Amino acid sequence: MILIARDEERRLLEECYRARKPEFIVVYGRRRVGKTYLVRETFKDRFSFVFTGYAGVTTARQLARFNVALNEYGLRDTGAPKDWYDAFDRLKQLIIQNSEQQKKVILLDEMPWMDTKRSEFISALEGFWNGWASAREDILLIACGSATSWITKKLFANRGGLHNRVTRRIRLKPFPLGECEQYFQAREMVFERPQILEAFMVFGGIPYYLDQLHESMSIAQNIDALCFSANGALIDEYDALYSSLFDRPERYIAIVESLASKRRGLTREEIITASKIADGGTLTKTLKDLEQCGFIRRFDEFGNRRNGAVFQLIDPFTLFYLQKMRGAARAQSGNWLNDINSGSTHAWAGYAFEIACLWHIDQIKQKLGIAGVATNISTWRCQTEQGGAQIDLVIDRADGIINLCEMKHSNKPYLITKDYAQTLQQKRALFYSVTNNR
Repeated sequence: MILIARDEERRLLEECYRARKPEFIVVYGRRRVGKTYLVRETFKDRFSFVFTGYAGVTTARQLARFNVALNEYGLRDTGAPKDWYDAFDRLKQLIIQNSEQQKKVILLDEMPWMDTKRSEFISALEGFWNGWASAREDILLIACGSATSWITKKLFANRGGLHNRVTRRIRLKPFPLGECEQYFQAREMVFERPQILEAFMVFGGIPYYLDQLHESMSIAQNIDALCFSANGALIDEYDALYSSLFDRPERYIAIVESLASKRRGLTREEIITASKIADGGTLTKTLKDLEQCGFIRRFDEFGNRRNGAVFQLIDPFTLFYLQKMRGAARAQSGNWLNDINSGSTHAWAGYAFEIACLWHIDQIKQKLGIAGVATNISTWRCQTEQGGAQIDLVIDRADGIINLCEMKHSNKPYLITKDYAQTLQQKRALFYSVTNNR
């Protein structure tokens, strides 16, 4: 995989490297978004120590592998540490031993996997940072992980010894369309912009997913090979994705599956009914985690805030899996190519295109010439005796102007007929009439 873009994240990491103070950085984001690759490519041979946690193994096995890593970086082998306190004491010995290095860069990758049951990992980490590392201006500690719920609870919202100890947070997001294009160009893959959009509508700008695409096939052929063939790399990705990010992933899956069938989104009350998850703090946390990871967005319908926030699914791969992959004959090659012009595929494409637009609000504002104007983003819908109307995107501007946007997916230039133009005018008139009479 080629490291492209990520300019701001690399700048921040380099700034922390040059800083004459201790830094505790957390790099987080969803599975496959390129967290480890970003850190490793930024620092390359400047690491003082790197350890990657192992999923689903015992504390003893984690500590044994930690000892191997210590030995590889130059510490004399004295056997596996007896616990994490001992492990971090040995890490201190290694760092002191390598005192000639200007900045000691320590990467603890997949940190949530190290925190096995009754391991006291967090307490040992607290002792390492508070009792030693935070007093040294030459320490740069980087924690990486996909398990957002663990990172939020144990690092960001810690009420013990690690409270407010994280100095920098880097949330790594998927590539937008422009960076997807840069990525394909860097790999010398010749895809036209409609194909790049098609890839985004399925894979959502996740670097690992894009890295699976083969230059000898069209995007449609790649989708068929990755998502529907027996040995496709993404056949089981959906379950692995949510399991890697969240404790008790069933709650999160229940919510996104409820939202996938409701293009307009659902209120909190509607989510409770659809997902069968009880109201309360657990639901609040689950929704917040999903929003933080970029799976859903929270917004208020324009002029209708009394009904509360609306939550909408905005993760392309989740939508594609639920609407096209799940229940399909996935092990049958050619499934996607044979289904590409079906009614269900056109319905999916309309929703997926809206999601692509929502991921690019900043770019849309730039094209409208309002990049520097503060805005609120929402939707609007209204039901009257004469019928209903819905506006896909409402950009409410601080300068008193409101942009009403319609989002339509088409494989060719979209023709605005006389009838359709009249429909748009009627929507605008109804919007003006209703919102100005409230």
